Amino acid sequence: MGDRKSSKKELAHLNKHLKISLFGPKEIKDEAYCQILKQITEHPNSERCLKGWKFFAILSCCFAPSPDLFYSILNFLLFEIRNSQDRDKVHHANYIFIRIIKSFESKRKHIPSEKEIKHIEVIHLII
Repeated sequence: MGDRKSSKKELAHLNKHLKISLFGPKEIKDEAYCQILKQITEHPNSERCLKGWKFFAILSCCFAPSPDLFYSILNFLLFEIRNSQDRDKVHHANYIFIRIIKSFESKRKHIPSEKEIKHIEVIHLII
């Protein structure tokens, strides 16, 4: 998987992606989730895969996928929790599983601040 080079800071890309996804139609939200699942599935670079899991955690705190994709993502996460030998991956999957359910139950109305994003990145590593 080749990663595109950019002169923008990661936070600028993240905010742009979240803004488009959070306020977009359900198809855009679902596409965001599909792309992140593609990025973390069998990624050859463990550092980039970890970034993908962190981004997945941020997405799960911001918005849920549509009901059409919601249960498939939960099943993906359960599979990782039950079958992965990688403890970090299991830890990420557990956190995201909980957050995505909470996001499905209550809709966010704004993009998270930089401080909140940093908190998500740190707290999901602690839990």
